[in-house]
Amino acid sequence: MDQPGRLLTIDDLDAIPYDGKRYELIDGVLHVSPAPTHPHQAVSGFLFSWLFDNAPDGMTAAQAIDMHVSRFKSFIPDVLVAVRAGETRDSPVTPAEVLLAVEIVSPGSRPMDRVRKPRHYAQAGIECFWRIEQEPELTVHTYTLDHSTGTYLPTGSFTEVVAVERPWPIKLPVALIDPGKRRGAIRQ
Repeated sequence: MDQPGRLLTIDDLDAIPYDGKRYELIDGVLHVSPAPTHPHQAVSGFLFSWLFDNAPDGMTAAQAIDMHVSRFKSFIPDVLVAVRAGETRDSPVTPAEVLLAVEIVSPGSRPMDRVRKPRHYAQAGIECFWRIEQEPELTVHTYTLDHSTGTYLPTGSFTEVVAVERPWPIKLPVALIDPGKRRGAIRQ
């Protein structure tokens, strides 16, 4: 990585020592994100746990793991659902394994999570994408891939219950992943 102006590869990315930051590669350019905030991580953790516990046989959920798209492109979705093979090995998943990618929008990640990542995920062929907005209230926006255009089509915006048919039929009460509402939802 000591050659100015050179596009970076996933090999360069994999050689970076772990330091707690998120390193993603977009068209050979390194993007570094600060550690997520507590509210972001709470939503991510609650969602991961629910998806992991409710995924049908052959699928699993993962949180903040590398997804190598190409030699010059690698992302770290906040949460993903993949075919089970990705769970048992010590290597990044590929888009062919990913059935759902989820991004939780934070103030510093808005353009990336709302525009760039969905475009790249759709181009990589990932069937489903969810974008979670935390303000003014937690809202889950769901999308599915339109293969004819290579873009995502909206399938819903949910503040009460996420109800989708893919990657499997899901009915997820939003209160279970919303840190501000979760305690009351668990007691009910």
